[in-house]
Amino acid sequence: MIAQIELPALWIVIGGLVLTWCVLLGFWLRQRSDLTAVRRALKGTGERPLDELLLEHMEAKKRLEGDVADLQRRLTQAELWMDKAVAYAAIVRYDAFDNVAGNQSFAIALQNSEGDGILLNAVSGREQARIYGKSLQGGQCDSSLTPEEKQAIVRALTRAKS
Repeated sequence: MIAQIELPALWIVIGGLVLTWCVLLGFWLRQRSDLTAVRRALKGTGERPLDELLLEHMEAKKRLEGDVADLQRRLTQAELWMDKAVAYAAIVRYDAFDNVAGNQSFAIALQNSEGDGILLNAVSGREQARIYGKSLQGGQCDSSLTPEEKQAIVRALTRAKS
C-alpha cells in the first residue's frame, strides 16, 4: 500500500525543491561568472596568455636571484683581495746631502690596509744615486729606518686609517 501524502505537505515539499533548485542555480551562475572572469584574466590582453607570462616572469626572477647571489660572492672575494692590495702610498722628498742635490732624494711607502708593503728610499747625490728597498709588515720594518722613511710610513698608514 502506498502511503498517501496530504496535499498541503506535497506543496511544501515541491516548494522546498523549487527553492533549493533556485538557490543552486544562483550559485552555479555566480561560479560560472567568476570562472569566466578568471579565464579572461588568464587569456591576457596581449599576444600571449597571462599564465605563460607569469611562468616566464618566475623563471627570470629565479635567474636574477642566482645572478645576485653570484655577484654578492664575487664582491666578497673582491673585498678580501682589495684588503691585501697596495692601496696607500706616501712620498717624502728630502735633501740627503745638505744643499747638494736640491731635494732629489725621496722615501716612498706603498702599503695595503694592514700596513704590509714595501718602502723604497732613493738617495741622490751629484755623482750617483742609490735605491734601497725594505719590506713592511704591519707598518713595521726589520731593519733600521731613517726619519724620512718613518715619515713616509706614517703618512701612508694615516691615509689607510682615514
